[in-house]
Amino acid sequence: MSFEIRIVEYQDKRLAGIKVQTNMENSTKDCSALWRVFTPRMAEINKDPKESFGVSVMLNENDFDYWAAMELVPGVPLPDGLQCVDILPGTYVCCIVPSIEKLGDVYMYLYMDWLKSQTKYALNQGANSFERYPCPWQPDTPFEIYMPIKKL
Repeated sequence: MSFEIRIVEYQDKRLAGIKVQTNMENSTKDCSALWRVFTPRMAEINKDPKESFGVSVMLNENDFDYWAAMELVPGVPLPDGLQCVDILPGTYVCCIVPSIEKLGDVYMYLYMDWLKSQTKYALNQGANSFERYPCPWQPDTPFEIYMPIKKL
């Protein structure tokens, strides 16, 4: 299975949100539960959101912190109980995910198939992968995954 990808330059963003520590085996359950907690709090960060983010911070090959977050509006104080996480500027490979059902397939494609086939790019382990969801978003609608890369 292959997916359409493009190489993009992405600017840095300061996000506010909540996180859960999980692993590959439990990620679907844990990340879904996190979004159910975070979604009602989104208006505390931005009353008219255009997008939200799911940020993965790898701890080792199996475990990671996953953030449900939104861009922190300048001048708006960080709401109680939320923390900041940053998206670093740089080069990313972007892939459109047709629906939440395909999320695992797209991650496998990017990290296993596409990355292994590359002669120009390698994974940039100094930056985090993230998902960008348009607002409002529903599980059967498309969204994007961004994987950090660097030139070889």
